[in-house]
Amino acid sequence: MHTHLRVPSWDAMTFPSRSLGEGIVYLPDFGTLFCTKHNSAIPSRELKNHLRLNPDYKLPLAIWQPIFNAAQAVRPQPKAILVELAVLPHGSEPLPFLPILNSMRCRACPYLRGTQKEDGVLKAHVEKEL
Repeated sequence: MHTHLRVPSWDAMTFPSRSLGEGIVYLPDFGTLFCTKHNSAIPSRELKNHLRLNPDYKLPLAIWQPIFNAAQAVRPQPKAILVELAVLPHGSEPLPFLPILNSMRCRACPYLRGTQKEDGVLKAHVEKEL
């Protein structure tokens, strides 16, 4: 049996953010882009593909290009890859806008992988670290 936890509405959040369009926001306190549609951090390196190829988006060039350009103009630049995101101190409260997932964590580093897909990614990561 799965328990579904309610994630507070994005509109109810009170912290600095800058909308770039189509549910993509920049969170200066965290130095990252965030997709409100998927409740997920988006590394700047992956933004273009997220908007162009994700089945929930598949936006045409005329729509995704201005969002991508706005993200490129943000200073300081958002984190390019997820491992650049700062890990919050142990015992910190979870960020209220992120869903809680069943997941597994690498014991050697902060790498975290949701267990919704059994695709061997964590196993490959751990074997690479050995």
